[in-house]
Amino acid sequence: MPSALILITCDFLYRQDVLDDLKRIPDLEYVYQLQGYYNIIAKVTSDTEEHLRSTIMNHVRLIPKINSTLTLMVIPGKREKPAVSRIRDSVAS
Repeated sequence: MPSALILITCDFLYRQDVLDDLKRIPDLEYVYQLQGYYNIIAKVTSDTEEHLRSTIMNHVRLIPKINSTLTLMVIPGKREKPAVSRIRDSVAS
């Protein structure tokens, strides 16, 4: 399934409003608050790449209090193990 990670900047005072608006998007898989340059990361997954792009353009980017976004399209293929798991496996060997 096509998916994208979206890094979001917004004014700190409106962070909860943006989170609430994101949670209303049906294709949203998860959303987390961040510390640093970006305030929020969201993952959106859809049945088709076209629908995924439409969701990002017509839902995420139209949230009024978002200042900017950086969208990272996930390359389909073999899913990697989480880094923590890889480190733990190499230490145990």
